[in-house]
Order: sequence, then structure tokens, then C-alpha cells
Amino acid sequence: MSKRLYVATKFEVSYDSSAGFNWHYNEFKELLDDLGVATCDASAEFTEGNGDEWECPFDEFEEALEFLKEYKDVIKGSEDSNMTIELNGEDIYLSDVYGDIMSLECGKDYDESVNEVIRMMGLYLKQCAKGDGYMHFNAF
Repeated sequence: MSKRLYVATKFEVSYDSSAGFNWHYNEFKELLDDLGVATCDASAEFTEGNGDEWECPFDEFEEALEFLKEYKDVIKGSEDSNMTIELNGEDIYLSDVYGDIMSLECGKDYDESVNEVIRMMGLYLKQCAKGDGYMHFNAF
């Protein structure tokens, strides 16, 4: 049985006005990477080549958010340790996650910062397009 090739006749992108992690989008992406979320830069062939457009699997993002909610107090106590917790078969270094959260500069201390990260990630989950299983981010 053969398949036919089709082209999209309508492709529409719109962005929400949420302005989380002002100017720290690379640090946010690093946090996701350290939480085991596979992020992928958009190809320079299809963009301006600025590297500010990337995507990640929706389910991995959601699991990272749940991980932060569950382990935020453990992460706080691991600032200077090599403590790891396994998530999806990958060791998550909690001191790296702690450093990533603090580098986002979204609170006066760890507790305020991690709660803001959790709030923004929840907002992103709620607002993102869910059609293709990926969350698409663009900073401009």
C-alpha cells in the first residue's frame, strides 16, 4: 500500500505573552537539559540562525516539572554535593539543578526562585500547543 505526500496549506504560529526568565532563556534551557529533558535547537536553515528557537518533548517537560515539585527541598540541601536521583534512567545531579535555578535570578533566594520556576513551567505547560507532542520556545 502506498502513501501520498501532502503539504500543509496553513501553518500558524502565535506566541503567548508570558515573559518568564527575562533574558535568561539559555539558563532555563540548561535547567531542562540538567533535568534530562531532550532539547533540540531549531535548524539554522529554517530560522534566522540566532539559536533562540528550540523545542522539547511535552512529556519530558511535564516529568521534569513533577520532579522539581517532588524534590525541591532535597535539591535545596544538595547545593555542594554530588547527590543524584534517577529520572527516566538518567542520573540527575541535584547540585547542577540547584545552580541552574539560582542562575535564573527569578527570586531573592532558592525557595522563591524554585517556586517561580515551578509556576512558570506550569504556565508553559498550560499555554503550549499540544498538537505534535513538543513544546516550542522562541526568544526574541
